[in-house]
Amino acid sequence: MIALRPIACLVVCLLSGTVSGAEIEGLRTWTNSDGRKIEASLVRTSGKHAAKKAPPLVTLKLKNGKLVSVPIDTLSARDQRGLAEWLARNPLGIASPSPPYHWPDEFNGANSPKVEYVGFDKDRQAHLVRTAHFDLYCDERLSDSTVSKCVAVFDTIVESLDSLPMMLDTIPQEGSPRYQAILVAERSTYERMGGRKNSAGFFSPHKNTTYIPFKSLGIVKKGSNWVFDGKKRDFGTLVHELTHHSTSHWLGMPIWFQEGLAEYMEAMPYRSGRFLFTNPGSAVSSSIRHFSKTTVEDEVIPGGTFQMRHPRELLHLDHATWSKALKKPGAVLRNYASALVLTYFFMHEDGDGDGAHFIQWMHHCRAAACSGRTADYSKLVSEHLIRGRSDAELEDEIRQAMVRRGLRLTFDN
Repeated sequence: MIALRPIACLVVCLLSGTVSGAEIEGLRTWTNSDGRKIEASLVRTSGKHAAKKAPPLVTLKLKNGKLVSVPIDTLSARDQRGLAEWLARNPLGIASPSPPYHWPDEFNGANSPKVEYVGFDKDRQAHLVRTAHFDLYCDERLSDSTVSKCVAVFDTIVESLDSLPMMLDTIPQEGSPRYQAILVAERSTYERMGGRKNSAGFFSPHKNTTYIPFKSLGIVKKGSNWVFDGKKRDFGTLVHELTHHSTSHWLGMPIWFQEGLAEYMEAMPYRSGRFLFTNPGSAVSSSIRHFSKTTVEDEVIPGGTFQMRHPRELLHLDHATWSKALKKPGAVLRNYASALVLTYFFMHEDGDGDGAHFIQWMHHCRAAACSGRTADYSKLVSEHLIRGRSDAELEDEIRQAMVRRGLRLTFDN
């Protein structure tokens, strides 16, 4: 822990007046109880979640990017009051990330991550294998080398999400140190657990667990052994579901954001522990243009032109309406692809192209949801995403942006 004590740039000065919770975020002057000051932005606070014997901490980011953590009770009374007011509206204690927002060109994870065989779990009747971020329960015994070769995507998806400037804060729920996934050898077992036919995996938010059949990971049986065959794997859906798993603690967020982010990660090129973010617009356009040949393709991209849902409608689409579309293949494909385009646009094309408005909206929306202020949603959409534009103006900006990235689109209900 770095104390908020003598630093060359500190200036001794006492502040008067009050600071509101709304003014706590962003680069500002923080003062301690001795009157010493620093320019920094709020990152997070342990608040009431701190250990009983440890004082609650506040983490600040200096202008040079360095993080410092200090006990809240060493701050000035003015800053403490403002922080308390901010915490009342942001119970998670996580501030909106402050600029600049750096989007990586790529993320390189481990091609063969370290795995540990823990043992046989009698309650689950499965073998427990552990990685840096996951506890994997396998109903057949797999060698460490086989697991290592096929699960690089598990740890990489968590770490690559953390590399994005959105401060997704990927953490397992309920205080668990790792995410949980169940790997099953037989397709019939997977479907009994809730997996859909022809799906490569699914995430259950109720059980906070991802389910994957061996085949999706490239695990096949040869003789009496289960081995890795890199040619027989389907990581697209797995990336989608693991994105849901990694961000499942973002409760109360709209369905277009949840599915759009998962589709975005699925669209990014991935190979052997490496995600490429070099040209996300091209990746998104390619993902939509290259729908696998289905009986509904002409309903979604007739003549090669994607029929996107109107942004205003998508922004306010509820979970129930989205779920109804699952019964109509054409409608569900349009929903997913529309959410992908909208998410990409706000991330990379809107405003200055750095995702600033989207990132601020994300964190304010999550704070409102966690505080039960659901009525704030429309206001936050208007303030951060729409920003005074008419439906026609927003649609025209999206259309032009995607044309530049190689995708022709029109808007439809």
